[in-house]
Amino acid sequence: MPSASMIPTYQDIKMVGNINGAIKASAVVAFIIAGLPILIAMTYDEFPRYCKQTILLPCIGVSDE
Repeated sequence: MPSASMIPTYQDIKMVGNINGAIKASAVVAFIIAGLPILIAMTYDEFPRYCKQTILLPCIGVSDE
């Protein structure tokens, strides 16, 4: 028979839900900080000229003209 200390309490179960929510919120914030500026930079007219000069901007959809 398991001891009483091995049985998870309501607070333990509730804390797991808070951690999952914090992970999702952190992912949204990380996307806003890192992904959104990259997507915006890829819409500029000068993007094909500068995409090979930085490792942060992928050269997706740029032809070698």
